Amino acid sequence: MLASPVVALADELIVPSPAFRDIAAAVAAAAPGDEVVLLDGVFETPADRNITVGVPITIRSASGDASAVVLRGPEGTFPFPTDRAFIIEAAVTIQDITFDRFWGDVGGAIVVDGADLTVERCVFDGNRTGDEFGCQDRLGGAIAVRGGGSLLVADSTFTGNGAIHPGCSGTGDARGGAIHMSGGTLKISNSSFQANSVSANLSGSGGALHAQDADVTLTGCVFEGNSVRGVNVGGGAIEAQGGTLVIVDGVVRGNEANGSGDDFASARGGGIAARTETDLVNVIIEGNTATSEWGSSGGGVLATGPLTAANIVLTGNEVAIDLACDDLIYEPFAIGGGLFVGAAAELAHATITGNTSDCQGGDVAVGDRGSLALRNAIVRGDIEGASIDALYSNVTGGLPGEGNIDAEPTYTDGLRLASGSPGVDAGAVALIPSDGFDLDGDGVFFEPLPFDLDGAARQADDPVTPDTGSGPAPIPDMGAYEFADACAADLDGDGELTIFDFLAFQNAFDAGDPLADFDGDGELTIFDFLAFQNAFDAGC
Repeated sequence: MLASPVVALADELIVPSPAFRDIAAAVAAAAPGDEVVLLDGVFETPADRNITVGVPITIRSASGDASAVVLRGPEGTFPFPTDRAFIIEAAVTIQDITFDRFWGDVGGAIVVDGADLTVERCVFDGNRTGDEFGCQDRLGGAIAVRGGGSLLVADSTFTGNGAIHPGCSGTGDARGGAIHMSGGTLKISNSSFQANSVSANLSGSGGALHAQDADVTLTGCVFEGNSVRGVNVGGGAIEAQGGTLVIVDGVVRGNEANGSGDDFASARGGGIAARTETDLVNVIIEGNTATSEWGSSGGGVLATGPLTAANIVLTGNEVAIDLACDDLIYEPFAIGGGLFVGAAAELAHATITGNTSDCQGGDVAVGDRGSLALRNAIVRGDIEGASIDALYSNVTGGLPGEGNIDAEPTYTDGLRLASGSPGVDAGAVALIPSDGFDLDGDGVFFEPLPFDLDGAARQADDPVTPDTGSGPAPIPDMGAYEFADACAADLDGDGELTIFDFLAFQNAFDAGDPLADFDGDGELTIFDFLAFQNAFDAGC
């Protein structure tokens, strides 16, 4: 008879309890697979910080409410720059905890040394890295990962964290106001980064996030109101150097890269400084600024590595400088209010408009080493550069190429095209990019991207607009958003769905009116009746 295998059950080590009065005691007693469970309260004693976690465990709140379990750093005008919460040296999961006011020399709240950390439903508020003295780099206001490893973050918020470098003249950098990642893999989902900052005496990078030689994937994240300041700075929200950067379903809004303190101070990438291979899918990049005394580039995005983008909006971004653009002594520059391209870039279904530059390329600037391919795109404003190729795109001033137009669009809500606007039903089916990140979750990666930036169907017909694009109907629109009639079945236009709309549809069908082509295939068949019935049933 074979003996049954013995399965060790994970222990729950409760803090505080008679057995474990503080977090350090529980972690020291934990075996691999155990859970350190924190009861509601504020943990702020010396035994609740600077804890090395060297075994794979989970540290979580008992209630599942991050606001009820707060790990807090010490008060004081001169806190010690090693007062972080954890040093992670094993595969660790942290859940439902708030980290407040920690101050580590590297990694304000948490530093990960070549290990794997998972953070779920946590809050990081007001942590920082950096002290009043010393010249070493300041990395990761909330979390720093060094020596590779991985960091997975989900459903968490990072607010008011900072990488600060005030105490050393002329040397040392500050990087990653919230997170710094060196090597390894970083994946963040459904998380927000607000009002995080980097303040450097010399070079600063990534007001919220800085990644060096790491593979970074950001899904469903919002970066808003983050900033980086110093003499030579980049990435008001995000800067990535080496590795890869992927952003899907994101918002990058109101961030700033501010270069000051020197006659030749510079700023790059008010929103994103992408100095690596980058993919952007379904991303709004709005109201970001790169400003400096001498040279600014890429108010929304600076891309000096290969860039591929689909369903993106760049609007309201700015590059600015203090000097006059025609200063012959300093030869300053401000280029690419929305986007600066310094490598090969391809943009499909992009809408770029309303960006500004003090000097050149208010909306888009393509540098000497860059090239830009526009596919089914809208660029209305100032676009500069020699190496620009466009197909089925609406570009101010016009560009040679099949299907291109030069006509001012009509917008409704935001930058969504109105019915009958130039660009509606004017794209090319063959130029819709592939669904490389499987946004519809069907396991098929080489089908055409099925959605627009709103998550609506990418191919939707506007019955009152003639198809001027290419391919089998329905023809896609140019730009990030697909036209969608909010009440397509209201054919008599009275704001209600009644029998009279059925009669209007029947009359249009009998007359051969394209208004009745509800499935957008260019023919009037029984399937149009079915499509109309579906639209009617969906309501207004």
